[in-house]
Amino acid sequence: MKYGISLIRYAAQLSMWTIGWAGIVSLAQAQTNWQQLGFDNTHSGWNQSETLLSAANVGALQPLWTFSTNGTFSSPAVVDGVLYVGSGDGHVYAMNASTGALVWKTLLGGGGTSSSPAVVNGTVYIGTGVDIGFFYALNAKTGKVLWQFRPAAGVASSPAVANGIVYFGANDHRVYALNAASGAVVWSTAGKATVFSSPAVDNGMVFVGNEAGTTLALNAATGGIVWRFRSLNNPVFSSPAVANGIVYIGETDGEVVALDEATGVPVWRAVVAPPIGVGEVLASPAVANGVLYIGASGTFSALDAATGGKLWQANVSSVTFVSSPAVANGVVYAGDQSSNLHVMDATTGAVLNTLTTGGPLYYSSPVVVNGIVYAGSFDKQMHAWSLPR
Repeated sequence: MKYGISLIRYAAQLSMWTIGWAGIVSLAQAQTNWQQLGFDNTHSGWNQSETLLSAANVGALQPLWTFSTNGTFSSPAVVDGVLYVGSGDGHVYAMNASTGALVWKTLLGGGGTSSSPAVVNGTVYIGTGVDIGFFYALNAKTGKVLWQFRPAAGVASSPAVANGIVYFGANDHRVYALNAASGAVVWSTAGKATVFSSPAVDNGMVFVGNEAGTTLALNAATGGIVWRFRSLNNPVFSSPAVANGIVYIGETDGEVVALDEATGVPVWRAVVAPPIGVGEVLASPAVANGVLYIGASGTFSALDAATGGKLWQANVSSVTFVSSPAVANGVVYAGDQSSNLHVMDATTGAVLNTLTTGGPLYYSSPVVVNGIVYAGSFDKQMHAWSLPR
């Protein structure tokens, strides 16, 4: 697990500001990065360094800026003060994370993108297209294309980068590993169905699900199949999260399954929603402080990550969660398919705030970094919220 930490504006020059009833909050937090879908290569969804926002003050969150395009957004990445995001209009955008001002935009081939960028070592990695698509590496400062790779079909899966290799799934039923510097194919492994799920990487293995209902564990160096787990013929759209030797996936039968990382043997199963067609689990889980957080059709649940025991379930029966949750400093952020971003106490599930957009929060999962919450909506706007400034 790798993520950058910038020490700019650290404790040497403390800055204080007033947020009304919430009192005075210190800005002496080291600047942190959210490099990819799920925060890190394990898809924990947990920013452990966030201290500016907490359960005590998120009730005061308010709109900071919006940025509009002609398409819907993928999940963003925020690195060194810049937000990177793909759009259904075919562009990748880089914008100032504090102001929303455009830094650059680059038009990519293959049509729009629902793949989320991974930003590592000054490079943006992202896929495009459905039937026809590409996978790109771009210069993070300029947006210039460094290299491109064309699989046999489009790429909806979001990449992970580890040890100089970028991993992603494609609609041609394959999982790819490319040299992150050159784009050369290191290996590709064929499955039996489209890979919409995004790979998680941990302990020398790559974990990913496919539309045939199979979760694969692949050797990260060779692509060899270490184990496979079948989800009762139910498609796996959810991307895995990995923590403490367990791989967590959501299934379209309304269950979450926890698998032993080394063997793929189920550790526990838990029903979090009604059966397929009513309450399938399409969202990816987040894991923080021994708790697994997962949204589904009509429910949002917190489970004991070791046992699957239900800790709490939010009363959100009228909405569906597809985007993945974010967890930071005792708060859970989860977008639904209406227009709301639910801000909940991570311990109790109590709703602390509801942030509203002009459309569904579907492909774009929320990101919480450096005291700002980001999410893209089907209103074709990227939204940013912060405490009053």
